[in-house]
Amino acid sequence: MTTNQPGPGGSLDLDNLFTYHPPHGDQVARYAELRAAGRAFATVLAATVPSGPERSTALSRIREAVMWGNAGIACNERPTVPEPFTTTYERIAVTDDTTAESIRHDYPGGALSDLDPPTDIVLDEKAHPRGRSETP
Repeated sequence: MTTNQPGPGGSLDLDNLFTYHPPHGDQVARYAELRAAGRAFATVLAATVPSGPERSTALSRIREAVMWGNAGIACNERPTVPEPFTTTYERIAVTDDTTAESIRHDYPGGALSDLDPPTDIVLDEKAHPRGRSETP
């Protein structure tokens, strides 16, 4: 569900905002990089700012910044989908004098065992008027 209500970031895609986004690609490494930078800053802040509500708020904001950074990565990057795998199989005309052994030796693509699934074997309609077709 996409709503086009104006907001600071433009239109809202509520489905995207409230969906789990499993990490892909180098996202896990970038999440870790953001957390490490946040922790380093929080360590400096905790060591230099006296205890009090300001330090507590600053530490909360660092945590928030890391969270929003991670959310920005998760919500705004779609995984790349690999190209669909397609295979084309050639049909071989089989005549009365054709044997499985001759097909294995003469087939331009190599041995039939190299194909998965095996190539369709189509009987020549002139040699076999019924026009049978066999698919192993």
